[in-house]
Amino acid sequence: MRMKVFAARNSREMLRDFVTYIFTVGVPLLMLVVMTFVNESLPASAHVDIFRIDQLAPGIAVFAFTFLMLNGALLVSKDRSTALLTRLYASPMNPADYLLGYTLPLLMMALGQYVVLFSGALIISSIVGIALSFSNILLTGVVLVPVALLFITMGLLFGTLFNDKAAPPVSSLFITLSTIIGGVWMDIAAVGGAFEAVCNLFPFYHAVKIARSVMAGQFDKIDLSLLVVLCYTVIISGIAVIVFKNKMKSDA
Repeated sequence: MRMKVFAARNSREMLRDFVTYIFTVGVPLLMLVVMTFVNESLPASAHVDIFRIDQLAPGIAVFAFTFLMLNGALLVSKDRSTALLTRLYASPMNPADYLLGYTLPLLMMALGQYVVLFSGALIISSIVGIALSFSNILLTGVVLVPVALLFITMGLLFGTLFNDKAAPPVSSLFITLSTIIGGVWMDIAAVGGAFEAVCNLFPFYHAVKIARSVMAGQFDKIDLSLLVVLCYTVIISGIAVIVFKNKMKSDA
């Protein structure tokens, strides 16, 4: 019950910030429209496959989820800077309760991003004449859950490690890094070589690969990538709990 009350408070804090909607929902939707328009404006022979709406939408969904990291980092770091968390440490809540209280509202935000983004993708697909499977869209939403948790836990970790001045730049750096090595804007497999090998070491590339494979109905290609994302999520979550617990002791 205490965790639910804390989660409700965090939800209200996010809803008060209008900028949140611009970055977490508006920017990804705008990128979806712009990149589709640019691709469709090119001659048919020059179309870029990853900018087709069936591949672009799942890629941008991962891009959208990177803003969960920024929002999580801001939320935790601001609470730490205002000493709110220090006062809350007197409550019976444990570190997992605090982190779940931050995670649940961010997961609801991820759901909103998913609904808005893929609703836009369905509209665009009908305009450009590329059919999207509604069942695959739903399944893509399912496999995007661990991806959302990955970025949320990263944000909570950054918010715990850094203050409210440093956490946003660190998160922004990882947003840029994740979109580049994740292959949101380029075909990593086509580049190949050492660059592809490096990208395979990080979960961002695997997150994009999962989303695009499920959207295309290629479910046999997600096993390894899903395992990588899950492993990173579990490890980062464990680190976040340990770091948060240590911060509780040092700040108390």
